[in-house]
Amino acid sequence: MANADIIVGWVKNGVTITDRHGGQTNGYPSQDTVKNVELLEGMEVDGYTLIKFRRLLVTCDSEDVDITTDTIRMIYAWGVNDPTEDDLHFDDQHGAANRGVKSMLLLNSPGSEESMLPEEKNYLSFDLVTDNFHVPAVDTYYNCHLLKIPDMPQKHHLVKVEPIIQKGHELNVHHMLVYHCTDDANKTHVDESVKCFTNNMPEDFHNCQTVIYAWAIGGGAFHFPKHAGYPLGTPDAPKYVVLETHYDNPEFKPG
Repeated sequence: MANADIIVGWVKNGVTITDRHGGQTNGYPSQDTVKNVELLEGMEVDGYTLIKFRRLLVTCDSEDVDITTDTIRMIYAWGVNDPTEDDLHFDDQHGAANRGVKSMLLLNSPGSEESMLPEEKNYLSFDLVTDNFHVPAVDTYYNCHLLKIPDMPQKHHLVKVEPIIQKGHELNVHHMLVYHCTDDANKTHVDESVKCFTNNMPEDFHNCQTVIYAWAIGGGAFHFPKHAGYPLGTPDAPKYVVLETHYDNPEFKPG
């Protein structure tokens, strides 16, 4: 594994939290020379353990990883029992089943919130979603869904885009792309889904290859700069888009 900042804690005769690090190989996480983690509180109730702590974003410690606005790869694991001694022992392993990894944004980029939107404007919103799609029982699947942009009587500017992911399915959605369809012909396959990158895709999908928006795990809302926007509602603006969604299904669950 790459260098990792590892925080380990448990509740046993009080609350313990330790500042550790991983090396270039899988192995026992050694304690840092300098402890940069401050315990705030901890408890264990009905089999659940909660430990709250804090640390500086940048500790100036070579054994720590800086917390930045970049996507951070988080690893997590839990043990069934408390350590048998006052500190972790090599035998206190969590097991292969009790671990995972997730990409996260722990910090927002400066100015990435609603303050990025142009001031004193009225905003409309619309959703482009793939409804009731059943992910097939395969490891990975690319779905392309044709959607129509709502009719607009005059020119508008798209200034913000954000993902919509059904609660509980976050781990199944790897990334999404929105493609602008360049032809104006009326399409007969609107609101239909097909498998992407196949020879039998309907012709309605063929001229939809210009990316408007891209999202991947760990990302959030995207704001255009205050002085810019993507035009909609004009004769040359897109009337149709294709939403490509890459689904992960490592457990091969049907539906």
